[in-house]
Amino acid sequence: MEILVTLIVFGILSFYALASYEHWVIKSRRTEAVTGLLQRAALLERCYAAQLDYRQCAPELSNLPDAGKYYSYSIKIEEPHTYLLSAQPLTSQQADSACGVYGLNALNQQSNSGSLAAGECW
Repeated sequence: MEILVTLIVFGILSFYALASYEHWVIKSRRTEAVTGLLQRAALLERCYAAQLDYRQCAPELSNLPDAGKYYSYSIKIEEPHTYLLSAQPLTSQQADSACGVYGLNALNQQSNSGSLAAGECW
């Protein structure tokens, strides 16, 4: 009887430990999105300082991969002086509904599509 009670308690504790672990893994992977966006923004700004037109800077980003392990990146440049970078979650990171899709524009305004405020995700 004591063994059965011990196994039940162990099972309950394992369930909560695993859920907590998965939460922290998802949270720690958010740094890939932030790092990827900031890296791309730095390249764009360096190019813009020389070209004065973000549209001329798209080839600068071709040296960077379109996707990391947990996020894919895209850029939208419609005018010479603005851009919008985004990081879309991939694979298991799609379960991160708290932050969702990350965004960064030419004014360094940070955004995300999840339930948390941008400041909490960035």
